[in-house]
Amino acid sequence: VVRFTPTEPGDWDWHLTSNIAAWNEKEGAFTAGASDAPGFLRVANVHHFAYLESKRAHLWMGASEPLLLALDDAQFRAVADARAAQKFNHLRFLVMAQGLGAAYSPEGKPNLPYFQQLDTRIKYLNGKGITADLILTGGDRYLETAFPTPEERRLMIRYLAGRYAGLNITWQGVDYFEDYPDGRALLQEIGATIKQMDGYHHPRTSGARVTSAPLLDDGWEDFAAYGT
Repeated sequence: VVRFTPTEPGDWDWHLTSNIAAWNEKEGAFTAGASDAPGFLRVANVHHFAYLESKRAHLWMGASEPLLLALDDAQFRAVADARAAQKFNHLRFLVMAQGLGAAYSPEGKPNLPYFQQLDTRIKYLNGKGITADLILTGGDRYLETAFPTPEERRLMIRYLAGRYAGLNITWQGVDYFEDYPDGRALLQEIGATIKQMDGYHHPRTSGARVTSAPLLDDGWEDFAAYGT
């Protein structure tokens, strides 16, 4: 799946390049109608958030449900509906972690049913006016265990960005970057990859036991998260 969200109404052309011959050099066009959607979220004026296209201010009201993907469908909808009724507009959860099921095969291929379920849940949250705050991995150094090389991590992030950057999301790095040996260097690597791969430039940070503010100096993070 590759998702594209037009940010303006009007006529759009697309051109696809791929190392898969059947897809390479495909072209097409479509027309986007006007929308009352406010646009994608951005960091604005250092201490605020706003929607880029409409310039409308955004008050971030977030809740954390780290094991949201471990719930069955009925439990998930109950949580999402309750949070929406409570006026939360962000829900933060793990994309991959121990106990959530196999997101990737032992051969390093994405498990499509896993990500199809994630598709459905992010779109359900977005339909409720809730932005999905995606913690890539968490717990027991899962990121380094499941994706031990920089190239494996790059391919994983490219896959996630291609699949989810067209939806209302933010990037949350890992659960607690301080728990990783050389966590700052690791986050600089994956954060720079997210910045490169996400053409919509969704807000980027990482979870932290105290604060992710030191990561701001590394050039990829655009807002700080606090865990105290």
